[in-house]
Amino acid sequence: MACKIFVEFLLLFITFAIDDPYINVPGLGSLRGVLSHHDGIAVFMAIPYAKPPVGKLRWQPPQAHGPWTQNPLNARWFGSRCMQSGGSNMSEDCLFLNVAAPIDALNSSKKLPVMFWIHGGGYTAGESNDYPLDALVAQSNLSVITVTTNYRLNVFGFLASAEIQKHTSDGSAGNFGIQDQRLAMSWVRDHIGIFGGDGSDITIFGESAGGNSVINHLAQPASFPFYKKAIIESGAYSSGAHSLEVAEKTYDATLKALNCKDLDCLLQIDAKTVFTKYKGSTAPVIDGVSLSAAPTDLIAQGKHNKVPVMIGSNRDEHSFWSILEHIPPKLTEAEFNALYARPDLSKVKQLYDPTVYPFPKDLGKYSRWWWTGMRIETDSVWGLGPCAVRALSRSLLKGGTPIVFAYLFAHPPQVAVPGIPGTGPGSVVVPHAGEIAFVFGAAEGVSPGEEFQLATSVSAYWYTFAKTGKPSPSHLPEWPKYAAESDTILRLDISTEGGIRTEQALRKAVCDYNDAHH
Repeated sequence: MACKIFVEFLLLFITFAIDDPYINVPGLGSLRGVLSHHDGIAVFMAIPYAKPPVGKLRWQPPQAHGPWTQNPLNARWFGSRCMQSGGSNMSEDCLFLNVAAPIDALNSSKKLPVMFWIHGGGYTAGESNDYPLDALVAQSNLSVITVTTNYRLNVFGFLASAEIQKHTSDGSAGNFGIQDQRLAMSWVRDHIGIFGGDGSDITIFGESAGGNSVINHLAQPASFPFYKKAIIESGAYSSGAHSLEVAEKTYDATLKALNCKDLDCLLQIDAKTVFTKYKGSTAPVIDGVSLSAAPTDLIAQGKHNKVPVMIGSNRDEHSFWSILEHIPPKLTEAEFNALYARPDLSKVKQLYDPTVYPFPKDLGKYSRWWWTGMRIETDSVWGLGPCAVRALSRSLLKGGTPIVFAYLFAHPPQVAVPGIPGTGPGSVVVPHAGEIAFVFGAAEGVSPGEEFQLATSVSAYWYTFAKTGKPSPSHLPEWPKYAAESDTILRLDISTEGGIRTEQALRKAVCDYNDAHH
């Protein structure tokens, strides 16, 4: 026995380098992290915040993990990804979070603001591991702490039915992924102090489904205690949830696909098979417990958390799908008419005439009609673009939100981003997710020169908002608060394209029309 203990200790000594950052989290155990390649930053990965949601805990609200069994916990590598299509290292046991903090903040009395990132992926894919959390700490001059987290996705995060409601500990269903995020936020509030963070000053921010998750946290009262500010990046693409009736259809289709008659049968099937056979759409669910109505409706009614909000979109959001769906780059007017046939097409074409609608000067390899179709999709309400941003910004203010700041990210990314079509040298579109490297200020994700300068500026706006509630660093153009009357947004672009500047009434005619007809 003594020999076994000695061997385990020796292996632990070999595994951990002497200069690896080390902290003890009261009540949970110790952590051994790793030094970032950015000077003065420690990173701790794969910290378990919830018990593995397996077996009887599948389709249950998450349960706090409590103390970890390995001590010190090896927090130098990312944990498993949650179940999804493609890739490796996937598991239902995936509820981990990661922390990047200044080394001199560890075990100190410092109380730095915390930025809590929620990844996107349509609630069906994505992982915390893909985001350079330490880069944002470095850009902030070591003045913030960043956290990224995994949460249950697809069938495991958002399956709902009356039968599941009878099965869960609190009667909820279809919001397990949102509940995971909330438990991770709770973990951060309670334990980030040992990393030098202020658990009472957390800003939640996310992109796509991550931004839509932020909208859910604004509308779900159980989340209110865990954050003080919110940033929504390209997240206003829907009302934030679908009905239990819609979820029931997905549940029934999934039962049928797996030759099951009830939930007990589903609980016996391995995760890979369940995921492969899953049928239906994925989104949070209006279950009457976690959500009493769609988040956008609750916001309109003033039944949301009234904290400062930043919200925005990218110039050409839907180019992501127009390229993926192989819409012909040289789309003709006749092809456009067939593809976008609708009773009001003649009126819509007038609204998007280049003489009255702002297309870029350089259309690249794409025809006017490709651009028109892509922008129609971008500008829809609810949709990913500025019209949805305008609608939600106005609703937030009308519902009692104290202050809103709106933006348009307008620069075509010149470094190719894996999985993001339309990015790379010569890009003329600003696709969905194209802003992320700039938000984190990640030098490896942008080209030197003007792009990197834009990245340092964008990240400065973000971390300054997290620190002060107002995104206006002293060295950058002031970002005015949003007002429905002026519809003033901050346009984020490189200096040779006009730089960072305010703009009013962005795509007003189209947005007015979409508001009236959505």
